[in-house]
Amino acid sequence: MLAAFTGPLPDVFANRHVGLSLAGIEMAHEDQAVAVLPWVEREVAGDERGRNPQLAAVKSAVRRAA
Repeated sequence: MLAAFTGPLPDVFANRHVGLSLAGIEMAHEDQAVAVLPWVEREVAGDERGRNPQLAAVKSAVRRAA
């Protein structure tokens, strides 16, 4: 069985995470084949950097003018 992205649109981030988009795919099992959409760059499952607490903890690299 081939899994395809059928869920909501990806989360698209701004501000300190501009350019980051994350989307989830539900699969019946870990080895299920997945139809990857053209805008998908790589799989990040298991990458702790993509979890909400880690995203919130990232300091902005952009300094505001005083």
